Amino acid sequence: MFKKQYPFTPKTKDHLLIILGLVLWIFLFLFFIKPLTVEELPLKLQVVFLPMYGVICGFSYGLIIFIQKYYFKQQQQQWYVYNEILIVILISFLSLIHTWLFFKHVVAVSNPTDIIYTFQKYFVEIFLPALLIILPLVSISRYFFGKQSQKRKQKITINGSGNYEHLQIFVEDFLYIKSSGNYVEVFYLDNNVEILAKLTHLILRK
Repeated sequence: MFKKQYPFTPKTKDHLLIILGLVLWIFLFLFFIKPLTVEELPLKLQVVFLPMYGVICGFSYGLIIFIQKYYFKQQQQQWYVYNEILIVILISFLSLIHTWLFFKHVVAVSNPTDIIYTFQKYFVEIFLPALLIILPLVSISRYFFGKQSQKRKQKITINGSGNYEHLQIFVEDFLYIKSSGNYVEVFYLDNNVEILAKLTHLILRK
């Protein structure tokens, strides 16, 4: 189950759109739902602090963009369920640490109350309820853009004469084929950067 392939998009543009939606969703959630700690803030501070929560979580998401792209490349452009689970956990963990530091050193200092929030109390009473509402949006968005990326990436397969002589590449990575006697040389892009060539036993016929 965990090694089953999962839709994923390596495009930075797609993830920036997810971040934008995440920032907006967090602000709207905090402003209109108003969890307990938000209700205690004066309106002036709400306008200042609530967007910052969204920006902080967006920043936490942004930190993993190049990490997941690296592993995607290392796994020969394959993404699995366990990869997605680990990335979502990492995003949640980074968001927890960053929002806790912001809450402790900025929000709590600017608006002192009689309630003392420890890290455990913050996690259970503030972060976890918000996470259960916000995380599904992140997961659905990642799945949606992953599916869209799969639709954009159609593959072509070139089968040679031998049992193990075959090449499967994305259509947009294909460059050209060069004939050389009973062999053909297929030129294609690797991750849209490096030009590679594959020699296989195949006769081109007019």
